[in-house]
Amino acid sequence: MIMDAKVVIEQIDSALADYDGYRRQSKWDDLSDLDEGLGNGRLGRAKRKEMEARMRAALERLAPPGSSYVDKLPRGIAELVGCLRALRAEYEAGYLQSVQELIHADLKGSTNMRIFISHGHNEVVRLKLEKFVRDRLKRQAVVLADEPDDGLTIIEKLERYGKPCSFALIVLTADDETVDEGRRARQNVIHELGFFHGALGRKRVLLLKQKGVELFSNISGLIYKEFGRDNVEEVYEQIRIAVEHLDASESGNTV
Repeated sequence: MIMDAKVVIEQIDSALADYDGYRRQSKWDDLSDLDEGLGNGRLGRAKRKEMEARMRAALERLAPPGSSYVDKLPRGIAELVGCLRALRAEYEAGYLQSVQELIHADLKGSTNMRIFISHGHNEVVRLKLEKFVRDRLKRQAVVLADEPDDGLTIIEKLERYGKPCSFALIVLTADDETVDEGRRARQNVIHELGFFHGALGRKRVLLLKQKGVELFSNISGLIYKEFGRDNVEEVYEQIRIAVEHLDASESGNTV
């Protein structure tokens, strides 16, 4: 059975129904003042734990595989409710694809894993990297410029096509000149770096830095590999290791 956004929203609403009933009787989002006993609207500690488990299971089942909803699964009932409501809003706004497609891709295995490639003006490096991801790693390469706009703003488009990705390769090439005649990456690449750092966590973001390109001071803890000229193939093996382990720290230097 295909679970489209409407079905997912209905299942989220069902998971939240019990909570909403008790929340109207409680002073606190975590329902902690309803812990004692079961009569007269009391919830009871065991029932609250059962409700937490149900919402956690719903979040794990309905959130896109590899998303921050699953990777950073909260423990408390209030946080779980917040995540479920945020997930519902994203489906309702159309930012997420059919969860059936995402789960099916995850179950079929890593060959359907999406790898986002953020790049500047260097088309040689971009095309080499796309080919490597598709032909050698057997993953789906996602490049924002290749995806349909559908009337979306840049940030909306990034949210739609970036969030289902499990890993991000951020290519820093010498596109812009600084006031002191240094070389830096395009600003759209820096923006996408910040987006994926927040969405995926630093272990699932690997910087690929062309030699001579300046790094910036506010990205400490991120992992990078350096290559010469347009020779991104110099770091193919390190990319493979990072992608297969979903962990950039398996290969590379720390900023």
